Amino acid sequence: ARAVLSQFNLRRLPTEPELALYRKWSQEWGFDETAIIAACQETASANHPSFSYLDRILDRLRRQGETSARAVADKLEEDSRDAELLKQVLDILGVPGQHTYTVLPAYRALRERFPHDMILLAARAAQARRGDFSDLEPKLLSWQAHELRDGAAVREHLTRLKAFQPAMLTVFELSGQEGRPGEQDLLRYRAWREAGHSEALIREAAVQARSSRQKLSYIDKVLSSWKKEGITTAEAARDKAPAQPASGGKTVSAQQYKQRVYSDQDYASDIDWLEIARKESGQ
Repeated sequence: ARAVLSQFNLRRLPTEPELALYRKWSQEWGFDETAIIAACQETASANHPSFSYLDRILDRLRRQGETSARAVADKLEEDSRDAELLKQVLDILGVPGQHTYTVLPAYRALRERFPHDMILLAARAAQARRGDFSDLEPKLLSWQAHELRDGAAVREHLTRLKAFQPAMLTVFELSGQEGRPGEQDLLRYRAWREAGHSEALIREAAVQARSSRQKLSYIDKVLSSWKKEGITTAEAARDKAPAQPASGGKTVSAQQYKQRVYSDQDYASDIDWLEIARKESGQ
């Protein structure tokens, strides 16, 4: 027990509670002195290292079945590597002060299914939406559903989606949708185009969705209905539009709408994927 105190730079005799903890570690849990001293290195980051702090570390190691000196050293080295990777994730999420070992099991569960670079991108996406660690898994699963298996594939996917951003910004403005287009919005626009709807027809649907509460869902339904009816032009879609109540104002149409000229700043989405790609390729 005095050797442990020495690791904490404390020059005193151990107290009775400290002796009781040491007896538990050595006699009940099966740690030898070398393993206990090796575990002391994990207390180095604590402001006030203590027997209680060391007790939590040894309990964690015991639950993982690591009690020999060699196993403890190897496990602590592995924990240190994983904790450093997790710290990168927490820094991106904006919670650098969060104790890594409380989140480490959840991070390792993600690492069993997803590579670290992919988790970092999910953290960037979550941070842009002011999310937290719990938002990482849904984002990673959504990418997995698109058969994206690593960070490079995710970046390529998001860069391709960015081509739809100017058009989706126009849809937001025409329909009165608040906020800025995110990844799911761009996927939605891509689905509209893949379904054969022209940009003009989508803009007309956005205009007609202006009075709807769920604007993008309304556009979905309108476009689906027009496709069933064989409507392929904005002119034909306007003929099918419900009559507007007389209010003395003019009805806005996609053709009457003067499109705004967007700057590069307007095109910035949750993450500037193109800029990230340029930096990573040294451009």
